[in-house]
Amino acid sequence: MDKWTKEDHLIISELIEIYAGTVVEKVLIFKQQLWNIFDNLKLKEGAYVKRNTLAEEVWWRNSYHLRKVMKFLMSSKFKYMITYLEDPRVPRSSNSENLNSVWRQIESARFGFKTDRGRLDHLKLYQIGRYLDGKFP
Repeated sequence: MDKWTKEDHLIISELIEIYAGTVVEKVLIFKQQLWNIFDNLKLKEGAYVKRNTLAEEVWWRNSYHLRKVMKFLMSSKFKYMITYLEDPRVPRSSNSENLNSVWRQIESARFGFKTDRGRLDHLKLYQIGRYLDGKFP
């Protein structure tokens, strides 16, 4: 969404109007709410406030899939999802396929990472090298 033009944003507004009262409308609104949490904020406290505000709303509750997403967002793993917010050096959007590809490569035992701990340590080192220019925070 960070690369969207004004026309793209208008299309979403039009789609929300067209699909008013349907699950499509809810998904589009939910997507914008997630965008506001993960991309528009700079502080972790703001992310918690936005997440809790979204959790208190009721419009998404009759959708099984949105309930599952909210359950995940309300879990203890949320703190890991927002660790980048206070570090401006970490890009807000990146090529996640590249990271997935790297993870698939290090999952293989032939690369010498036979344990989950070894794989996670290597992934952390990769992220530090890739996103933080090799500088530990």
